[in-house]
Amino acid sequence: MLSEDQTTKGWEVTITRGWEVTTMLSEDQTIKGWEVTLMFSEDQTTKGRKVTLMLSEDQTTNGWEVTIMPSEDQTTKGWEVTLMLSEDQTTKGWEVTKMLSEDQTTKG
Repeated sequence: MLSEDQTTKGWEVTITRGWEVTTMLSEDQTIKGWEVTLMFSEDQTTKGRKVTLMLSEDQTTNGWEVTIMPSEDQTTKGWEVTLMLSEDQTTKGWEVTKMLSEDQTTKG
């Protein structure tokens, strides 16, 4: 499951189990919710695993593909991932400093 941190500007997501996480993010802007799929690349043995964040939007534009680097936390069971997307409704780039809402589901 994903752990929400609604006290900060950025998303702080903690993945405890599984490599594929699907969740719905609620946007504070005039757009609809995004469907976010976190797909972990298990081919890494370094401290930071490579994570591909693909956003499926309900708009008429193309989907977003964002690559982030989560920090490995060996003291816990999961990974701590900070999502920082750029928010710009008039362009293709997003820098979202919003908070997670809705429920999350973890597969695997």
